[in-house]
Amino acid sequence: MHLPILFPSDPGCTSCDLHLSAKNPGVPSRLFSSPPSPTPSTPVLIFIGMNPGLNEDTQNTCFIGKSGEVLASCYLPHLTPLAHIYLTNAARCVTPKSKPSARHYNTCIPLHLLPDLHSIFLAHPTSPIHIVTLGLDILKPLSKHVHPSPDFGSLSKALRKNGQPFSILGRTFTFWATYHPAFLLRNQNMIHPVLNHLTPLVRTLSGHLPTQTPLTLVPPFPPSSSPSSSPSPAP
Repeated sequence: MHLPILFPSDPGCTSCDLHLSAKNPGVPSRLFSSPPSPTPSTPVLIFIGMNPGLNEDTQNTCFIGKSGEVLASCYLPHLTPLAHIYLTNAARCVTPKSKPSARHYNTCIPLHLLPDLHSIFLAHPTSPIHIVTLGLDILKPLSKHVHPSPDFGSLSKALRKNGQPFSILGRTFTFWATYHPAFLLRNQNMIHPVLNHLTPLVRTLSGHLPTQTPLTLVPPFPPSSSPSSSPSPAP
């Protein structure tokens, strides 16, 4: 797979004002890893973050800064043997003083993210697709392109949809949500909820997701039918 063709940079992008402060506008998606012996049915796992940081902007590569280190060390170790893993962002330029706005996401998602997802789908036509969203900010703008359109009004609502099937660009995928790695840099104890969010994903990819078994109902013993059936009192 030749990644520069699959995920081209867009240094000339001027579709929103974010390019004005970016050294490298349009930081592209990238393949993080593939299993040692992939097959046509090997799952595809796509992590979608917010936007590049200063390190990513300098090197024109997503998820290579501190958030990328947290992602690689805490989120991905149990997933790398199980799937092709792609890393991308909903917005593609650095925001030195603030986070991207809804306007930036609404510009970048159709222009950059959706074409990258389309390229991934073409490269893996028979693979199950899993999409993991990192953080709350991207959920609402992304939901406009998801069918059936889910209510991602809060992270708690999104978490209740983990493991559910949706469709984007005509391709069915399984949805997962968790906290952004940058949140863990400020709240290290949040690694425990993240692991709880990702454990069902690991089990799904490894084929170890528990399945419900039919219940066997045992009727209770009937009460005594008459007082005569009770033992006689001791003399």
